[in-house]
Formats: sequence, C-alpha cells, structure tokens
Amino acid sequence: MSEVMRITFSGNFGDPIYNTELIEIIKYLKSQNPSFQIVIVTNGSYRPQSWWRDLAQYLTPFDEIVFSIDGWNQESNQKYRINSDWESILKGLKEMTQSKACVRWSTIVFKYNCHSIDKIKQLAQKLGVDSFHIVLSERFGSYQNIYLNSEGVDPLEPDKKFISDFFRTERYKYKFNTNKNKLMGSFYKSFNVQFKRKLTQTQLSYKDSDILPSCKYGYRGIYIDVNGVFTPCCWLNNVYREKESPFIKGKIHKYSEYIKPYLKELNLNHHSLDSILSSRLWDVLETGWREKGKAYVVCEKKCLKSYTYKTHSLNKSSLNERPVN
Repeated sequence: MSEVMRITFSGNFGDPIYNTELIEIIKYLKSQNPSFQIVIVTNGSYRPQSWWRDLAQYLTPFDEIVFSIDGWNQESNQKYRINSDWESILKGLKEMTQSKACVRWSTIVFKYNCHSIDKIKQLAQKLGVDSFHIVLSERFGSYQNIYLNSEGVDPLEPDKKFISDFFRTERYKYKFNTNKNKLMGSFYKSFNVQFKRKLTQTQLSYKDSDILPSCKYGYRGIYIDVNGVFTPCCWLNNVYREKESPFIKGKIHKYSEYIKPYLKELNLNHHSLDSILSSRLWDVLETGWREKGKAYVVCEKKCLKSYTYKTHSLNKSSLNERPVN
C-alpha cells in the first residue's frame, strides 16, 4: 500500500454514494493514510445535505468529488441519467463546494445537449465548482450496435464530431480556480512525478508491443468491483456482449466466455491478492499484452499504443477542432 496515492469510488454496477458504509470506509482509509487522495464519482442524487456534510468532515483539499451531470435542469439531465433528482443533486453540489474537497462537474456530450455545453459550463461555474470536464464518449449505437431503438437508431447519439475518435472517452478540462485554497494542483504535482516514472518504465518494458497496458503505470488503476472481483481495470470487468479485435479480422471475444467464467478465480473473497497475481489467468493477461494475437480484445481496444499518447495530451486547445456551441 506504500505506493498507493489515489483510491477512486466509481460505479461499474451502480453509484458509490448508495453504499451505506461509504463514509465509514473513507473514515477508515483516512485513519490509515491521510495522504490518500479519495475520488468519488457520482450522479449525486437523493442523498440529503446532512449526508454530504457528514462525508465532508473526512475529506481534505487533496480529495475530489466528481458530479456526473449531463444537463442544466431536471428535464434535460434525466434524458440519460434516468430517475436522477435535480434538486438533491444541487444540494449535494452546494454542500461539497463549501467543503475542503475539490469539486468537478463532468458532462457527457449527447444529441440533446451538444449545443448547450456552454450553458452547462456557465451553470457549473456559477454554482462554484472547481473544474468542468467535457466528455466525448465512443459508446453509441452506430459504433457498437447497442442502445438502438426499434428503428435501429440510437436517440442519444450526437454528430460524429462529438464522438471520441478512440475506443475510450476523450476529456476536455477547464479549471475555474474557484477556491484557491484547495490543493489539487499540489497533489497532481507529486502524482505526476510517480506517473511519469511508471509510464517510462512501462514504455521500455513494452517497447516491442502494440499494447501499452495502462494498469501498469496507473493511468486507470487496478479495479475491485462491489463483489470483490479484482481485475487490472474497470474496462475488463465491464459487462458486454462481444467485442471485435482492431488487429485481427474475425477475432471476437464474448464477456460470457472470456471474463465471466473466471470471476470466482479473481474474487478477493475467495483468494488472496498474491494468489490472484500469481495465477495462470493473470499470466495469460500479461502475455497477451506483449503478444497481440493472444491479448483480450478489451485490452487491445483500450490500451492500443498508437493512440495512448494522444489521449494523454488532450487539452482545451484541441477542443477548438470540435466546435461546441
């Protein structure tokens, strides 16, 4: 645990704020190592202000709360965030902007909001958040043949210019410097030193591979799901029907065949971390990162070396190539 700098609570299978023990978990982690950065990614609905106030007492200026909000009112936000509650989101947001923790507003671009991003950004700044992220997703119907209605159309899919060019999201970041006493910048300076060191080591180790495994240098981080399943990243244990290789024509992997059968073998409730990391399955994963013919398709898509560097260098200026009105 000596090298752990960040612990992120985010939901592959739900929203972390609905874990009834979340505050106690964070209290325990902070008691063990106050320098951990805690990141919570949430829709923010339905928790009372008192709950957010209780959470805030255990957070520091290094910690971050990410509110995933894709609209500017109840009607717009619930088009994707179904059953979300705008009033309680704003109460939670207000409570956290007054806390020590940094607050980020993160918006995915959809068909219904692609021409209202500036409006959402201005609202976020007005409400006192510290940063605003525009997220371009790749998970739309015409690209993955999912989320299609009876007419074969994904009603949320925006114009192509608002869709990620990669097999994962692109992010464009704006800092508002609303609360100058918050220390996010200080944390990232130390985090980036470690990140760059591990990135360099991984680049050297995988210099002859088409895959640069982001779990090896902390870009995504290792992942433990709500059931205790341990995987190199959340992408690997994100339930999907099937994925096709970007390298090898006709190579298709199904979640039901390539990941699901090993969930018990990867479960920390049944096996120690050391035994999982030394298991045959883990060896298969690592061999695949070096030999693209053996790699899991998820690893090929998410950690393809040819676009990894571009993704890391995305910034505000590159957004100008994709006009957001």
